[in-house]
Formats: sequence, C-alpha cells, structure tokens
Amino acid sequence: MRMIAYTPSRTMGWIGVGVLFGLLTGCRQPVGVPKGRLAEAQVAMQQSDYVKARELLQQVITDQPQSLTAHINLGMAHWRLGDLTAATAAFYRATEIAPEHPLAWRMLGQLLIADANYDGATEVLANIKQQDEVVLTLRAIALQNAENPALAFQLIEKALAINPGYAPAQHTKTLLQQKKTQENIDQPIITPPPQDSQILIEQPAPIGQEQSATTASQTATTPPPDVAKQAPPASAPKASVQAMIRKANSEIESGDHDRALLTLKNAVQTYPDNADAVWSLAVFYDRHAGIKERADGLYKTFVDMFPDDPRAVARKRQAAAEAAASKPKPKPPEANFFNDGLDHYKHKRWDEAIVAYRKALSQDPKSASCAYNLGLSYKAKEDLNAAAESFRHALNIDPEMVKALYMLGLTENQRKRNADALAHLNKLIRIEPDFAKAHLLLGNIYQSENRADMAIVHFERFLLLTPDDIAAPQVRKWLTQPRR
Repeated sequence: MRMIAYTPSRTMGWIGVGVLFGLLTGCRQPVGVPKGRLAEAQVAMQQSDYVKARELLQQVITDQPQSLTAHINLGMAHWRLGDLTAATAAFYRATEIAPEHPLAWRMLGQLLIADANYDGATEVLANIKQQDEVVLTLRAIALQNAENPALAFQLIEKALAINPGYAPAQHTKTLLQQKKTQENIDQPIITPPPQDSQILIEQPAPIGQEQSATTASQTATTPPPDVAKQAPPASAPKASVQAMIRKANSEIESGDHDRALLTLKNAVQTYPDNADAVWSLAVFYDRHAGIKERADGLYKTFVDMFPDDPRAVARKRQAAAEAAASKPKPKPPEANFFNDGLDHYKHKRWDEAIVAYRKALSQDPKSASCAYNLGLSYKAKEDLNAAAESFRHALNIDPEMVKALYMLGLTENQRKRNADALAHLNKLIRIEPDFAKAHLLLGNIYQSENRADMAIVHFERFLLLTPDDIAAPQVRKWLTQPRR
C-alpha cells in the first residue's frame, strides 16, 4: 500500500499547534514591524479569520501587485478556506514575481502534495536551488506517494545529514523504514500546511541573500501525533484536456487571466503529450499575456514535439517567411576607393590618390582616416591650403586624432602660421605627452621665435623620448651652445 497525504475535506481546519513539525523553519524572520493592512491580515490569520485576512490581502495586492509577501499569505488564506485552486494560483503568481525565492516554490510544492499531485510537487521542489532539509523532506514525501521509496529514502538521508534533529525527516524516515520492513505500512506520511503562528507577513529576504539561522521560536518541537490509519481517498477522475481548455477560454472571456493561466498550466502538466494543451498555453502567452519570450519558447517546443501537426507546419512556414523577410538584401559591391587611394599614394600618383580619397569620403563622410589621407595627398602635392582643410575635416570627425593634430601643426608652421601651429601641437601633447616628433617641432618653432626657454624644455623632452633619432645630434649641439 502507498502512504498518502492526509487532507480531510481538502482543507487545513484540523491542524493543531505543533503539527507542522517545523516545515517552514528555513524562512527568514520578519524584518521590522508590519504596518497597515498587512498587519491587520496577520492578526486576522492568527485569529483564524481567514475570510477577513483574504479580503485584506487582496486589497494589499490591488495597491501593490508585486508584493511577494501578500501573494504568499493570500495563498495560505485560500488554503485555509479550502480553495486549493485559488491557493495554487496565488503561489504561482508569487513564483513569477520572485522566480529565485524558495518560499513560494516550497509552499506550492507542499500544496501540490496536499492535492495529491505528487509528480507536480516533485518537479517544483526539485527546481528549488536551496535544497535544505525542509525541501528534501517534502521531496521525499512526494516521491514516496509517487511509489519511489528508494529515492525518497536517499533524500531523507540527505536531509538528516544536514540537520540530524529535524523532526519531520526523522518521522518520515521511520515511516519509510516501516514500509520497507512491512511494519505498520498503513501509517500515513503527513504533509500538513503551515500553522497560523508560522505565517510571515513581512517581505521575505531579497533573492540571493543568505537565510538567517532558525530560531527556537520558529521550530515546532511537539513530537508527531499519532495519526489514525487512513484509507486512500477515491481519486477524482481527471478532466479531459478539451474540458480544461474550454474552462480556460471561458476564464479568458471573463477577464480572469490568472485563473486561465493556471488552468492551462494544469492542462499541460496533466497531459504533457497533448498537442492542444501545449498549443493553447503558447497562444495564451502570445495573445493574452503578451510574454513573447515564453510564447516563442512554447511554440518551438510545440514544433519539436508535434512536427506533423498542421499548426506546427504552418508555424514553420511562418518562421521561414519571417526569416526571409528580415534577411538583409545583399548590397551591390562598391568600389573600394580607400584602398585605391592607398595604392596611388604608395606609387606617388598624388592626383589619382586625391580623386580616390574624395570618392571614399563621399561614400563614408564620417571616416576620419579618409580625410586624413586626403590631407597627406594634398600635402605631398604641396597644396598646403587644401591639406590644412583636409586635416581640419579629419579633426572635426575625431577631435583627438593625434596624427591629424601633428600634420595640421606641421602644415600651419610651413604656412608661417606659428600661432595656429602651437595651438594644435600643444593640444596634441596634452592628449599624448610622449609624442616625440611633436616636441621636436615645438622646439623648432619656439627656437625660431627666440623663445629659448620653451625650446629647451621640448628639445630635452625629445631627446629623452628618442635619444637615437636622426635629429638628436643637431638638437644636442644646439642645447650645448652658449646663450645670452
């Protein structure tokens, strides 16, 4: 016989103090003092007034739709009132708000066990990153009820390795051993929902933050009560997939998208190999939820799973058409005038180089390199005015192009415009202080203007940077000459 979860009337009304066995002791303590409707909801839950708590929490969610705490506690309130569908929806919503936070997933897994959906619970709980003793014990309970006692026993051993004193794991291990030895095999494994005193009202810890150590007040120490032997309840017949899809469509028409999403998820979970279930969930994400990433992922899954389905064939055709439409049309090949300019310049064909670089610049007006090379070509042809204009064009595109600053400074010096030359060269060495040729040219300009003090500064800097340069001996000779 299989051990089953005891869920009388599918509610939590029979839960007493201590029955939880600390299943929520991995949760972080509330931070601060709850205020407003959350505080009122906490009081209502402690007083077992779940209707009032539900109303208060729904009001909180209306004002704060992203409140993880409110959704988790709303799920607890629905559970207490016996509405497992609404409780599941609330926990699912909490997992969407904080996908990495373990509490919502843990509560969802516990509820699925209570609802005898052991495969669903196993999948949910296995995906929780923080596999502590609480999660491992819940997974073991689900696996045991899913007729996998061997793996269940392995998980219980892991749970007890983490916390040897964890009462639910100890109790579950005892029951598993009893089943293994055919003793008291009718003893049920209990997976009760949380006590009122365990309900958290404040926001849980941020995702990724380490959980605080369990306090004595969080851990229920009451030993497991004796539970009467329970006969397995008659399992309700599964609704047909078409009935579930019709129910979801009705919920969509009424504007209840949250319930529709839950219905469709349940349909896929119940009938994972049914094409209509997978397709309906994909269409929901696409047309109603507006979550394109999830819709595209499900459409791809659908095509992979059911390649011969007419909808999959149409989807593949649509994808191929969209890919073809989005594919950039090939551009006709353009002549590479830039490379032509390089070749002409290399062979000292200055006029041809100028023509090529002007064409290249018309193709790419933002190319500082084209403008710079055009300036070099003009300068090689000794057209200093056009050269200076081209170097300025390059600097308009790239104001810190040091080569253009140097060549413009050199050109202006040759045009007897030393003030402009000094301005460009001083800007250059602010950008690149170790540009040796700039220091040499600055020294020459200052020397020509009888500013020996400044010439000495730049000549010495030039020798320090390039002591073996061809101009170095002449510079040293000038520096050693006596000056008045």
